[in-house]
Amino acid sequence: MDKYALGNKKKMNNSDLSHKILRFVDDCSFYSTTYVLELYSFNSNSWKVVGVTHPKWDIRQYCHRVLSLKGDTYWYAKDKYLGQDGIKDFLICFDFTTERFVPCLLLPFHYNSPESEDTVTLSSVGEEQLAMLYQCEYTLGMEIWVTSKVEPKEVSWKKLFLAVGMRPLTGFQFHIGNFYIDQKRNVMVVFKRSVAYIIGKKGYFEKVDRGDSIDGNSYSLVYSNYVPSSMHI
Repeated sequence: MDKYALGNKKKMNNSDLSHKILRFVDDCSFYSTTYVLELYSFNSNSWKVVGVTHPKWDIRQYCHRVLSLKGDTYWYAKDKYLGQDGIKDFLICFDFTTERFVPCLLLPFHYNSPESEDTVTLSSVGEEQLAMLYQCEYTLGMEIWVTSKVEPKEVSWKKLFLAVGMRPLTGFQFHIGNFYIDQKRNVMVVFKRSVAYIIGKKGYFEKVDRGDSIDGNSYSLVYSNYVPSSMHI
């Protein structure tokens, strides 16, 4: 149940990046969750403990994948405590430079029903932008949003990139939600097992079998992350 993320400490000289791995050592119980935070440094080839946290938020790692972008890592998270407005949701970021979490970053949407199992997942758009996919469990409607700015302490979003009703196209929910977008062609590619679904504006839809040999209980996971190379050229 431990969680891992890849990032790098930003320095003035970008050719001298310090790559690191974050590990949440999950010491959870029925009543509370405690994360022991450890960092592995490629430079020193060693682990160190950087803190212990008792977060008020929860990451459902099975459906909501980590995204590495510009040296930091982002997750979709929910507030674990119910209030009048239901469960609050947001992005959290681990800043590898300060070695701290930055919670409660702005989302382009919210869903507040504690019973819902909507799909929310992240992808990168080149080196500078973050994309978010949201699909409603009940209507199967899907939305894709793209950031206009993404930093550890601030995220802002452009207009909606794509909105499409998936019920007449596929009739199912993308529970994992691995995806990419192409802003020039105004299309997205989302994956389910061995099939890639290409979806665009004005009803464009194409299904491509990637030819993978995957049994019915397995998933083909596709990650979209941008991490600067550790190799000097």
